Amino acid sequence: MILYPLTFKNQDEHVQHVRDNLDFYKNIVGFVEELPPSKKQKTEDQEIKRLQERINQLESIEENTKQLQEMMSNTLKQMGDLQKQKIEQEKELIKTKEILEDTIKLEELLNKKNGISVVHKGICDEKYVEIIMKEVASDLYDIDNGDGVKKMDVRLHRKDGAFSIGIECKDKDTVSKADIDKFRRDKVLNKFYRSVFISTCPIKNLVEEDNQVLNKGDELYIVTKDPIFLAAVMKLFLNQIEHDDGTDPKSMVFDSILDTYETWQSSKKQLVKMDKAILRLLDLHPDFTEKMISKHVYITPRNNIKDKFKY
Repeated sequence: MILYPLTFKNQDEHVQHVRDNLDFYKNIVGFVEELPPSKKQKTEDQEIKRLQERINQLESIEENTKQLQEMMSNTLKQMGDLQKQKIEQEKELIKTKEILEDTIKLEELLNKKNGISVVHKGICDEKYVEIIMKEVASDLYDIDNGDGVKKMDVRLHRKDGAFSIGIECKDKDTVSKADIDKFRRDKVLNKFYRSVFISTCPIKNLVEEDNQVLNKGDELYIVTKDPIFLAAVMKLFLNQIEHDDGTDPKSMVFDSILDTYETWQSSKKQLVKMDKAILRLLDLHPDFTEKMISKHVYITPRNNIKDKFKY
């Protein structure tokens, strides 16, 4: 470190000081040592080469960074897809578990239903309706069959919380005026957006034939023992609600589905008769072996199908 003032006793001391602090004195006088041209060129080439190598390194780092970002993006996408698949699998698992539980409970109730009280008949009917509702309405509605009084047997709660639909189930020999009055009281008490009364027997002055419906204001009455008919009517009913334009609910096109259903049922009965007639004819010809009729399509109610034909 140079300290001022600088004092020297003689020239030799001064010269020695300069030699010892050459850089200090070069800075003071702005001295720049001129390199020989060859050495200067070599130094510039080295610097250029060094800079080029640095640029290449930076470009390589940038390329590696892009590749890493792409890999991370693909990995995140794959993780997202796997998460979606996992969620869907969990949903399917839950649904399968619910179906299994429903099936087991329904089988137990069906076994109890023969020769047991009306209470068991009602419980069985509620479970039966709940299972159908899960098939036709679970995308938009939460199906609630929990215990409770004055709440109807099954409730459909729209998943966005917009409204609820109450469903009353009656598996009785007759439907009384008291049953209808209670149905309407529960509708008002729970402020249901729509209410559905499902009966296995005719409802006097409302629906007096099997596989028929009546839409009366915000009430829908259904008389049926057929799960396919019930599912079709409820699916149409819920679809009409989703596309409700504020018109009278009586405008629902149930006549079309009723006509189609009855025509199909009638056609199947005729096909069964023809099928039996054909089989009787086949029995008259010994040449028609079991092998010859192995691909024959048999038309028969499912409860008549033997174990070997189960599907």
